[in-house]
Amino acid sequence: MDQKKWDVYLSLQGNDENTPATNEDITTPFVQKYRELKELNVFEYFNQPDYNKILVIGAGDGAEVISFMCRGYDVIGTTMHYSNKYFAKEYYNIDLVIEDMHDMTSIQSNSYDGIFSSHSLEHSIAPLITIYEMRRVLRLGGKILCVLPTIGTDLETGLQHYSVLRNELWNHLFDIIGFDDITINSSCGGITIKAIKGNRDCVGTHFERSLKN
Repeated sequence: MDQKKWDVYLSLQGNDENTPATNEDITTPFVQKYRELKELNVFEYFNQPDYNKILVIGAGDGAEVISFMCRGYDVIGTTMHYSNKYFAKEYYNIDLVIEDMHDMTSIQSNSYDGIFSSHSLEHSIAPLITIYEMRRVLRLGGKILCVLPTIGTDLETGLQHYSVLRNELWNHLFDIIGFDDITINSSCGGITIKAIKGNRDCVGTHFERSLKN
């Protein structure tokens, strides 16, 4: 993909340095977000100390990052939107990283124990590429937990929800990229996908070899 074309596609997401801080009325209060993570058993899934270094992809206003911090995790969050970055700094005093989930250039490979992503992957314009990036930054045996909309619900209908797929398709994408122990279940916010980075020959390892050459 030509870089100029890719930048144009991504600009449709509204990534603008001049965007004002997120309106406080439309953000998720920290207490509510923390409760949602507990209901999803997120902290049990990323059991410490084995899964202490966490990357939150699509961190929104920062409430998820603060939730992990309160539990003692080493965590950073990424966002594509400067409005989220400004809000997180102003209200939570945390620094979100401006990153494109399709190409997380500032995140080193094999550097995180776990990835949490809530209602972000459906915004991907190329989910296969995004899932590969998730695999790349996880260490071997690292865990991922994604929350996504369920097809046929109000959560599906967002105008920037480019990738709302059947459970079978999500399972297929995670499998061919090299995730093992994939489980997909209904949750309070849609569906949850849990998976572990494996070490078998797959599309993900083919990408890695081609990038090294």
